[in-house]
Amino acid sequence: TLGLPPASAVESAIALLVEGARVVAEGAGAAGLAAILAFPERFAGKTVGTYGYMAPEQIAGKPPISRRTDLYALGCVGFELLTGKTPFVAETPAEMLFGHLNEQPPRVRDTVLECPIWLDEVIDKLLEKDPE
Repeated sequence: TLGLPPASAVESAIALLVEGARVVAEGAGAAGLAAILAFPERFAGKTVGTYGYMAPEQIAGKPPISRRTDLYALGCVGFELLTGKTPFVAETPAEMLFGHLNEQPPRVRDTVLECPIWLDEVIDKLLEKDPE
């Protein structure tokens, strides 16, 4: 096996269902997500996110926040699904954010040897700090 954690381990981070124009969110952070979507003007110019999945440009507040920001978060989720932990594990939020900004993320294959090389490379590409 690839050592995948049970679905419940990551479901709160990604449980979002869009039904037409109505957004339904579940799990940890659902109320915050609902507030952001309902009142985006209140959050303009503010850094909003979950530390384990935030892209470097999002942490630094550097515009533009783009699809690339979402791809980085997807890389974090993929890394967690395959290894059971986020790319940067730390004792404090500041240390975790520092990791996203300044440290090279570990490779999936460093933890899960059975991970196909192509998948390890996809996750590594998604976690690039300056992909352009």
